[in-house]
Amino acid sequence: MNLRGRLFVAFIALTLLVLAAVGSLSFSLLQRHALAQARSQLTVQADRVGRLLGQGPQSVHFFEPRNPAIKRLLGLAGGLSRAEFSVVDASGQLLHRSRRLGDLSDPAARAVIRHVLANGASQHATVSGAGGIPTIIAAAPIRTSGGQLLGAVILGRSLRSIGRTAALALTPVWSALLVGLVLSVAAAYWLARSIAGPLAGMAAAAEQVSRGDFSLHLPAARSDEIGRLAASFNHMAARLDDVLRSRREFVAAISHELRTPVASIQGLVQALQDGIVPRQEQQPTLTVVAQEVARVVRLVEDLFDLAKLQTGQFRFSPQPVDPKDLCDQVMARARVLAGEAGPRVTAAAACDPGLIVEVDPDRMVQALSNLMGNAIRLVPAGGTVRLNVGASPLPGKLRFAVTDSGPGIGPEALPHVFDRFYTDDPSRSGRGGGAGLGLAITREIVQQHGGAVGVDSAPGRGTTFWIDLPATRSA
Repeated sequence: MNLRGRLFVAFIALTLLVLAAVGSLSFSLLQRHALAQARSQLTVQADRVGRLLGQGPQSVHFFEPRNPAIKRLLGLAGGLSRAEFSVVDASGQLLHRSRRLGDLSDPAARAVIRHVLANGASQHATVSGAGGIPTIIAAAPIRTSGGQLLGAVILGRSLRSIGRTAALALTPVWSALLVGLVLSVAAAYWLARSIAGPLAGMAAAAEQVSRGDFSLHLPAARSDEIGRLAASFNHMAARLDDVLRSRREFVAAISHELRTPVASIQGLVQALQDGIVPRQEQQPTLTVVAQEVARVVRLVEDLFDLAKLQTGQFRFSPQPVDPKDLCDQVMARARVLAGEAGPRVTAAAACDPGLIVEVDPDRMVQALSNLMGNAIRLVPAGGTVRLNVGASPLPGKLRFAVTDSGPGIGPEALPHVFDRFYTDDPSRSGRGGGAGLGLAITREIVQQHGGAVGVDSAPGRGTTFWIDLPATRSA
């Protein structure tokens, strides 16, 4: 049985259980109500019959069923009470007995009669009537107009007749429960379909995703859990599509980045082996081969570092560091990279000298050097690259900013400059054929330190890459 069928059966079973409980409770309540009402009515009727019989002929044996007057009173009392009744005199002697009511030998019945004769007040009880059938009795005193106690009248009704009355009263309830059952079946079918239907669609979509097809988009207009599940599924499929596309792009980029130096190395080595390269050009050729090998090594190292950073396998050794020390190390590397023919490299610090940053100095120098190196490769001779350290717009942060006088970055490229292998803008490649991994590594290092990295740029106005790091005051 599929999920829809199981849900439908479960809902119907639950509905039947609830309806059975409601029906049983309703019958029990109605029976109790009918029992209480019967006791009350019998007590009232017994009082009325007692007063009626007290108005009859007065004698020592006041109750003579063969007396015409008494016969009329009996008929009137029977019509008034619509119940079985018996009569006893003041001594408890049975004067009139209803067959269905029994001989009143039940201890509870005798106790009720004694109470009425002793106290002159009505009383009721449940006794064993004729044939052992449980019966409700109500006894009331019979008094003359002068207040003399003549005896007692006992009225009774079997619980069987009260149960039939309760069952008749329950008929509308059963009708309502039947209508409720029909409506519940319809509701259960709709509910099972509304739950199982989308889940079946999700199962089909999951099979489609497992085959590598991410084009299916599930409807997520519902605001309940199923709607949120569908939206999460769509988001997951989109993310998987992005991951697979990124993986394909990554493989293509790696192949492209490796193909050029490897092909160059292969060609030069083959030329050296074949003796095509003259003796005086062999040393420069070997230098080119070494440079290409170094380029491949740098690419592999960058890939290895980026993979460890993104998987959390990179181990940092944070320690309190003076921002000026970081700047000095970065500037030393930058001046060597710029050389005599590169842009002018400067630095400035406008921050509180008492502030320190808690970082891994080697990795933070690597992150800042990546920014400086990109700028130096981009800016031609005569331009400027400046490293500034100052207060961040965010409280409790220190900002390291690398500003260059280069051509700037277009707005379409700004959102992607920190993506790995993104080299469609000059800020990522520049001179020197970068593989587009430096900024991705910088972002990972900064984020691992609890900081933030960003870029501000516009075409023709230069570029500023900045890093915000948490700063504290030295002790």
